[in-house]
Amino acid sequence: LNASNYITGAEGADMSSVDSRLNQVAEIYSGRIIIVDSGCNIIKDTFNGLEEGMTLVSKEVIKGLKGTENRYVDDKNYYLEYTTPVINGNGDVTGAMVINVSTQNIHSIVESVQNVAMLLYLMAFIIIILAAFFYSHNMVRPFQEVRKSLDQMTEGGHMENLEVKSFS
Repeated sequence: LNASNYITGAEGADMSSVDSRLNQVAEIYSGRIIIVDSGCNIIKDTFNGLEEGMTLVSKEVIKGLKGTENRYVDDKNYYLEYTTPVINGNGDVTGAMVINVSTQNIHSIVESVQNVAMLLYLMAFIIIILAAFFYSHNMVRPFQEVRKSLDQMTEGGHMENLEVKSFS
């Protein structure tokens, strides 16, 4: 922005090239870029120029005009606002760039991944419970046969060889 004299609007400023780059970046990130000069006047708004010529005064813009980068994440409304100062070759702040991007898509993806993970945990839990039930049932079967044979003997059954099939 500084090399093209975009903010100062000096002679020889390559406005159309910078405009197209700003619009392209805003489109890639499905967001909005606002360029503010040192007087808080909006000189570029990639959202159809909606607020161009208006004044933007916010805590983030003021910090940006003082040379500080800011990042604000609104988890409730799902958007991110990033403000960065525009500094010229002399180190002076000539304006600020405000980038607004929706985080709704990211939130939706995270929510979907969490739902799939929960489903996988539930399925794994059910499989483990079924496997444990099956395994314990097979482990107890020989003991049940021994108990049956002992019950028959105590009821006056014949003394015969006790044959119990084991795990093998």
